[in-house]
This record gives sequence, structure tokens and C-alpha cells, in this order.
Amino acid sequence: MKHKYKITDATKQELIDYFFGVEGLGGGYRIPADKDRFFIWLAQKRADALIDASKTASKASQKALKEYISFVQQANDTEDLGEKLALLEKANNAYKRYEEYNRQYDLIEKKLDKALEL
Repeated sequence: MKHKYKITDATKQELIDYFFGVEGLGGGYRIPADKDRFFIWLAQKRADALIDASKTASKASQKALKEYISFVQQANDTEDLGEKLALLEKANNAYKRYEEYNRQYDLIEKKLDKALEL
């Protein structure tokens, strides 16, 4: 079976987790397994980490977009020019965060597609 990872690609913590981590709720330790099983486990572990990072970036992006919309609405509702400018500056900063989180999300999704071989 051909794998994209090698034993040397695994971090020290990943090797410890795999070979010495408690398996299930039985409390026993995993016996050394063949390389194929380890590579499958490693690919799944890294894909799961990318999925979690993708969800986090997406949530942060949506939060920043909601803040942006809120600040723009508040700026439209206010009559005071100084307050309006301050709110628009906050909106601009929120939109920059939104764009940055979207950029991070796109990068993570590219890595995830590669990891899942899509």
C-alpha cells in the first residue's frame, strides 16, 4: 500500500500518541502495529486537525463579518460625524479581520483537499 507519509514525517508526539496512547476505554495500550495502519492513522489525525482549523477560521470569519455589518449599521444610524467616523474605522478593521480569516480558511481548505486527496 502506497502512502504519502513516511515514518520520518511523524512528529515525536504523534508517534507517542499512536504507539503508547490508551486505545478506547479499555485502558490497555496499543501494541506496535504495522506501518500501513500507522500511516492511515497519521493521515486521519492530520486531516481532523485541518478540519478543526477550518471550522475555527470559518467561525471567526463570520463573527468579523457580523461585527462589520453592525458597525456600518450603527454608523448609518448616527448623526454625529465624529462618532460616525469612529464606527466606520471599527467597521474597516472588522472587514480586514474578515478578509484575513477568509484567506486563512482558503489556505487550510487547500491543505485539506491535498490531505484528503481531492
